[in-house]
Amino acid sequence: MVKCQKLKKFNHFRLYMHYSKRAQIEILGIAVVILVLLAGTIFFINLIPPLNSRSVVVDVARTEIGANTLNTLLKTTTPCKQLKISELITDCVDGAAISCSTQNSCEYLQGQIGIILEQTLVEWGIDYQFDILELQDADYVSKGLEIKTKTCKTYEHYEQILPTQITLAKASLDLC
Repeated sequence: MVKCQKLKKFNHFRLYMHYSKRAQIEILGIAVVILVLLAGTIFFINLIPPLNSRSVVVDVARTEIGANTLNTLLKTTTPCKQLKISELITDCVDGAAISCSTQNSCEYLQGQIGIILEQTLVEWGIDYQFDILELQDADYVSKGLEIKTKTCKTYEHYEQILPTQITLAKASLDLC
């Protein structure tokens, strides 16, 4: 009977070791599968071209610069009777009734806008074209106040419509 009990214990131990080895082999198999998946993922990640995040940031910043420059320019208060540039633009389009020192509003605007854009965009190395247009017969016509560093072949266009007493005016800024 002692022999029988020893045999049972031995069989029980052998059965335990069999399942234990089987579990170890399964864990080893899972580890191999995980390593293969990890290697494949790393391989495919290296194949994907990296996004040039710098160019995305520059494009967004450039877009913001154009829109913000135009908005800020139009809201800027001038020494000419403490009027905003947008108010002087509407006066210029309506016939230049406001006089600033010895200049009418159109002449004064050309000088002031040129100075402001020179101190911002040109200093930042950005070429531009700025123009004030007037609505005539369902089309916008330049008022002759074009200010530019060079003629843009390709550009980002920003504009803002300003109501006047007679018609509509459009402030247009193109960044080259």
